[in-house]
This record gives sequence, structure tokens and C-alpha cells, in this order.
Amino acid sequence: MHKFKALDNDSQMCSGGNVLFFDENADPQAVFECIYSRLEAIAKLHSELTFVYNDEIKNKPFSDVSSILLSDVLSMYRTFGEHFMTLKTTSKEIDQYKKTVATLSRELAAKHDDTTTEGE
Repeated sequence: MHKFKALDNDSQMCSGGNVLFFDENADPQAVFECIYSRLEAIAKLHSELTFVYNDEIKNKPFSDVSSILLSDVLSMYRTFGEHFMTLKTTSKEIDQYKKTVATLSRELAAKHDDTTTEGE
């Protein structure tokens, strides 16, 4: 089931509310690839800018692009982190349930052995 989450306000870049969303239940590998591609694009942009020697270049467009891409990354990374923490907590709860079931099973087996021995 899709559950869409709005990207951060800096990614929206509009005054009319949220427009850009991503599926927070998407495959983790797909989210990671999306995050990585944006980080890689920013790194390439900044790498190319090191070769520009013209003092007349206006940096605002580059800054805007970097800000939007970084905002996208942070939005997805934050949600990815929240999912990871939920998974970690759920995993701990499952482990605790397993221990409880194992303990109860041993107690039930011991009780069953006691009643079987008494009835013989």
C-alpha cells in the first residue's frame, strides 16, 4: 500500500502547499538510490564549479539547485531513518515475544510432563 509523504518545504518551493511527495513505503534500495543520485548530482555540480574562473558568474542559481536537491535528500533520509528506527524497535519486540513464547512453551511442556507422570 502506498503511503505518500511530502518532501520538506525547501523542496516544495511554492506557496500553495505540498506538491512534491514520495512513497515512504517504497523499496529501501530504491529510496537509497534516489538519495544517492541527488547527492552525486550535487557533488558533480560543485566539482564542475571548481573549474570556473569567471568572477562574473552569479552563484544564486547553483545555490538554489543545491538547496533543493539537498532538501529532497534530507526529506527522504529522515523518513528512511524513521522507518529504520521503527523496524529496529519492532525487531526488539518480536525478539521479546519469541523469548516469552519459548518460556511459556517450556513451562507448558514441564507441566504436561508432570501431569503425565502423575497419571501413569
